Amino acid sequence: MMHYREIKNENSNEWVVFLHGLCGNSAMWNKQIFAFKKKYNLLLIDLPSHGGSENVITEYNIKSLSDMATIIINILDGLHIEKAHFA
Repeated sequence: MMHYREIKNENSNEWVVFLHGLCGNSAMWNKQIFAFKKKYNLLLIDLPSHGGSENVITEYNIKSLSDMATIIINILDGLHIEKAHFA
């Protein structure tokens, strides 16, 4: 299962989804969380083979960016997030 962390802001309906680069994980966003959580709900996702999502490539048979995008969309759908900003 793809690892992610939610940080909710009770006063906001807007979401920011944080996706890290190739050699990182969602912890790279720790310094930005303080500022963003004041206005937005946050979703920090560890992409396959990173952070808490170490075994996801074999679990989901991910072969392309499209496969990864589908998993991210499934996470958003499962959390009932209809639209979001991406960082």
